[in-house]
Amino acid sequence: SSFNQTAMSTVSDAAPPQRQGDAMGRYLTFLGLGMLLGPALCSWLVTPLGYTGLFYLAAGVPVIGILLLVFMAPENIRERVKTETPAISTTESIKMILQNRNVLLLSYCRASFSTAQSIFLALFSIYAANQLGFSDSTIALLFTIRGFANTLARFPAGTISDRIGRRPLMYGAYSLLVVSFGIIAYSGSFTLLVIAMALYGLCWGTRAVSEWAFLTDLVEPEIKTISISYLSSVFSLGSTLGSVASGILTVFLPYSTIFLIGAALNLGAIPAIYSMRKKSP
Repeated sequence: SSFNQTAMSTVSDAAPPQRQGDAMGRYLTFLGLGMLLGPALCSWLVTPLGYTGLFYLAAGVPVIGILLLVFMAPENIRERVKTETPAISTTESIKMILQNRNVLLLSYCRASFSTAQSIFLALFSIYAANQLGFSDSTIALLFTIRGFANTLARFPAGTISDRIGRRPLMYGAYSLLVVSFGIIAYSGSFTLLVIAMALYGLCWGTRAVSEWAFLTDLVEPEIKTISISYLSSVFSLGSTLGSVASGILTVFLPYSTIFLIGAALNLGAIPAIYSMRKKSP
C-alpha cells in the first residue's frame, strides 16, 4: 500500500498536465500485466504444481521485485523542487481533499466498484466450481481473459481520456460493468462468461486509468501524493466491505442475486459521475 501511491505520484509528476492520462495509462498497463500473468500461470501450473507449489511460486515473485529495486532503481527516482511555499500539513491536506466535491464523488464511484469486485472475487470461483461445474483450470482461464482485457484497455484509455475527457470513459466503463455482472448472474454458458469477463476487464482497465487521471486533474500538485493514498484507502475500504458482505449475503441469498447486487453497486456510480462538475469550487 505504501509503494503504489509513491510510484504513481512519481509517474504523474514526470508527465505534463495535458498528458496525465497517457502517463497513468502506461504505468497502470504494467500493473495490469501482473493481473494477466498471475491467472495465466495459475491455469497452466495448477495441475503440475498443485496449490502449495503455486503459493511458493507466488512468494518468489516479490523477491525478484526487491532485487530489481536494490540493484537497478535510479538513486533519485523523485527529486523535490525546493520552493519558498510552506509545506502543507497532513491535516490541511486531508481537509482540502474532503472539501473537494468531485473527489468525494470519485471516492463513491471507487468504493462502489471495489465493493462489487470484492464480492465477485470472494464468490465467483466457488460459484463456478460448485454450481457450474467448471474445472480449476477453466476458472483460472476466465480470470486470465479478464486480466488480458484489463491490461489491453489501460494504455489506450489514458490517451483517449486526454483527448475527450475522463467522464465519458467512466460512463462507458460503469455502464458495461452493470452488463457484465448481469451476464455473470444469469448465465452458466462458458461462452457468455468469456464475453462477460472480457467486458469486465475492459471496463476495469478503462475505469482505473480514467479515475486516477481525473484525480490528478482535481487536486493541487502539493497534495497529489496524499490524495493518491486517500483514494487507494477508499478502494481498500470498499474491498473490506465487499468481503464482509459476501460472507453474510451467502447465508441468505443465492449467488445470482448477490451478483446482481454487484451490478446495482456499479449502476449507482453513474449518477455520481453525472453530478461531477468540470471544475471543483
